Amino acid sequence: MTLVKKQIKLLSTIILGIVLFYMYFCSTGELVNSNLKYTKSEENKIRKIEDILEKANSSRYFNGNVLVAINGKVIVDTCYGMANFEEKDTLTKNSIFQLASLTKQFTAMGIMILKEDGKLDYDDKVKKYIPDFPYSKVTIRHLLNHTSGLPNYIYQVDRFWNKSDAPYNDDAIKILNRERLGLKFYAGRRFDYSNTNYMLLASIIEKISNKRYSKFLKKYIFKPLDMENTFVYSTAFRENQDRKMIPGYRHYSRGYNKFPITKFDGIVGDKGIYSTTGDLYKWDQALYSDKIVSKETLDEAFQNGKKNNGSKVGYGFGFRIRKDNYGNRLIYHNGLWGGFRNSISRNIKKKNTIILLEHTNC
Repeated sequence: MTLVKKQIKLLSTIILGIVLFYMYFCSTGELVNSNLKYTKSEENKIRKIEDILEKANSSRYFNGNVLVAINGKVIVDTCYGMANFEEKDTLTKNSIFQLASLTKQFTAMGIMILKEDGKLDYDDKVKKYIPDFPYSKVTIRHLLNHTSGLPNYIYQVDRFWNKSDAPYNDDAIKILNRERLGLKFYAGRRFDYSNTNYMLLASIIEKISNKRYSKFLKKYIFKPLDMENTFVYSTAFRENQDRKMIPGYRHYSRGYNKFPITKFDGIVGDKGIYSTTGDLYKWDQALYSDKIVSKETLDEAFQNGKKNNGSKVGYGFGFRIRKDNYGNRLIYHNGLWGGFRNSISRNIKKKNTIILLEHTNC
């Protein structure tokens, strides 16, 4: 069997083990009691999922932290492997990962906070807050649902940013405004996932609140939820550079190479938040309450967006949306950036959650 086939087989086993474990609780409806006492069958399944991940780590196909909760109770909260391969530090529950695109759900929440405060409307034109913005028909809702048709800012910044300092969001917006590329499609016509949408949403938060994105999220989300190990890091300002963040790596057959910092690490909103599995679980649980915004606002966020013709897209506000084999709605998102590969998956009816944070590009 070739190495690639072995990798695929092991990865399939990992995914199948987690999915079967997850679907078991969805389909049987068995609940974990308040004392966290499990049936023998449940204990066996917990051991199975941990055994799968341990084997994956020993084979260098997984290096990260995992948290699984069933009915709002944490049943798996473990670390597998190294935090820093050069210094030989092992991962702990306090290891801080770059969330990559898991950041988008927090950006969306910032917009929802401003909406509840009467500072904006989802159907406002982006041009209302960014006057030079050349796409007059694009609305905040288009950005939230990825139906704007906007080109990806990363390609334009890569081509036109030549300064030694890292660009921030306003720099990326200036490039977009100057180049004025055509939309991929008329706003609202199709779904097209684009980091540009959430970079712009972060900038709208800053324009309206008169606060830097990092400070706004800290004040209205991270601090109220006691997410002490969660923050925004941008190389354009180098805030929070004293925090001990783990690096991202590229996995090779003989070892690991650290991913370099790039010019894009200054831009935030589509990425840029760092956190832990424990803090993400606090976030997950808060989404069942009205601690940050009302349940009505959350309900709208977890609904499929719509195109101009009324058909649905598989994205709400900062989350992807689909149904499992039993018709339960799954709210989830994946992230990929600089060696980090992350996922959060939530069955909101069953209050089941899987959080995976990985930093070796596996």
